[in-house]
Amino acid sequence: NGDRDRRRFEGEAGAWVLVESAIADLPADLRWLHEGGAVTLAQLAILHERLGTTSLADLIDAVARHRIRSAPGLDEAVENAIETALPKIRQSIPRIPLGRAVALVDPILEQLRGSAGIHWAEPAGSLRRAEETVGDIEIVAAAGPQTSALDQVARAADVDRVLHQSARRLYLLINRAQVGVRLADPSNAGAILLHLTGSRAHVGALQARASARGWQLTPEGLVTPDGTPQPSETEEE
Repeated sequence: NGDRDRRRFEGEAGAWVLVESAIADLPADLRWLHEGGAVTLAQLAILHERLGTTSLADLIDAVARHRIRSAPGLDEAVENAIETALPKIRQSIPRIPLGRAVALVDPILEQLRGSAGIHWAEPAGSLRRAEETVGDIEIVAAAGPQTSALDQVARAADVDRVLHQSARRLYLLINRAQVGVRLADPSNAGAILLHLTGSRAHVGALQARASARGWQLTPEGLVTPDGTPQPSETEEE
């Protein structure tokens, strides 16, 4: 019995270490959502893997469009719990001085802009707005379907850890700071940059302005009253 109990304990301890390691490797916003008690590990996996959420902007959009309640394994109660948690999601994540954020991003921007298949690359969020301190460090790059740019960035010497990598997204830990890169289709990259650059209040005002005219402004861009998307190559467009 003693040997069996010891093996069971060691197995449970090993599983717990694996779970802790998996959580540590998640993008910061998802990690906080679980640590704050808003979702279980299983629900977190659905958010991350099935809905593709990696950031606060993704969570805000998923709540606004009721994507969470319609996902298998989630429901309205989970969506409401996440919505309640959103205003506090960044309180435990320290903001980064603007100068440090620029120093972290500049080498990545240079690497992306020199990569085949990349049309342009720009910082987004509070970094692009040049606030004194930065919450998100995120880059948007207009990129065609055939590019190895994310693999090249992930292999850079100063990268401590890859937190998430998919075909069009990359989240890295560099000198204890999280940096995200999103590849956007060139035909609609301006809409993605707009959505990730504006403050929540600014984007909300733009969405209200569009709604007053019978349109919708989504993270993917403008949608006409009949549901036709209007791609935007540039932010100005």
